[in-house]
Amino acid sequence: RQPNDDGLSEQDCVEVRRAYGLPAAAVGPARLASATFAWNDRDCSTANYFVCERLQTDEPLEDSWLPECNRTVILSRNQPKASVSSPGFPRQYPDNANCDIDIIASSGYKIILDFEELVLEDEPSCSYDYLMILEVRSNDSSSFNESVASKRLCGDWSSKLKLLRHVSSGSRLRLRFSSDYSHHYGGFKARVSMENVMQCSDDQFFLYNNSCYLIVSYPEVGWNTSQQICESTKANLASVLSAEEETFIITTIRRTSDYRTSALYWLGGHSTSDRREFVWTDSSPVTYLGWPPGSVSKSRKEEDWCLGVRWAASPASHLPSGLYWTPRP
Repeated sequence: RQPNDDGLSEQDCVEVRRAYGLPAAAVGPARLASATFAWNDRDCSTANYFVCERLQTDEPLEDSWLPECNRTVILSRNQPKASVSSPGFPRQYPDNANCDIDIIASSGYKIILDFEELVLEDEPSCSYDYLMILEVRSNDSSSFNESVASKRLCGDWSSKLKLLRHVSSGSRLRLRFSSDYSHHYGGFKARVSMENVMQCSDDQFFLYNNSCYLIVSYPEVGWNTSQQICESTKANLASVLSAEEETFIITTIRRTSDYRTSALYWLGGHSTSDRREFVWTDSSPVTYLGWPPGSVSKSRKEEDWCLGVRWAASPASHLPSGLYWTPRP
């Protein structure tokens, strides 16, 4: 079981060479030369030249990991995954390390830890070198000071990494790594991701970005009555704050069984008292604009206007037919 077929065995060190010696029973020249240097397993007591390596500067290894020792990892819908590891990984971690890695996910999400490696100094009480997983007591807390220990890990888990999978109870998690003054090992590396655990209380609602949306196709009523019906379910007419949210609402409307191209669906936008601009039901300004070209006339100041979405033929040569914002009295 040798890395190369040289007929020898029990050689535990690696050398690089171009010429190879053959065993006595081999037929042919005593030595063969290759075009380039290649690895060869060799008896560790063999007298050879050797190659040394050190860091570019004379500074100790510890200085190279200090800037990244304590850090914060923020997970979001745009970046739902990350990787965390012990200082210096994949090299062995240094002595006297004390590192906190704070992981923060969006509200309504839980954090998942999947370990790819964990090899620390083994000790029954994990008091020498260890990795501690701490849960924040409450998601309402913006501080990690109220965190409590969930797991304390040490030893070699290479053959049972799946058992280390951890799902947080909330949207915040702290990893605390500590090593003592002696004996350093391979350390740890883990994949971090988040999963949405929010569910709408009613199956008729559709979940998106921590909010629940209800598409009401009957009865057809005015904007004020629509808002009153929404308020009766402890909701409001929907605000649209981004292109992604608009796409979700329009796609959900078109997927409903009662969808008709002639129907208008009210949103939460309405004109201000001076009819100069639109605001949402909470009086916040409409900052994201989804108007198609030519749909809003500045001369319409004689009455209040409300915002809806309705199917329209292509409003411009570069736009397809579909659901678009439309003002209605």
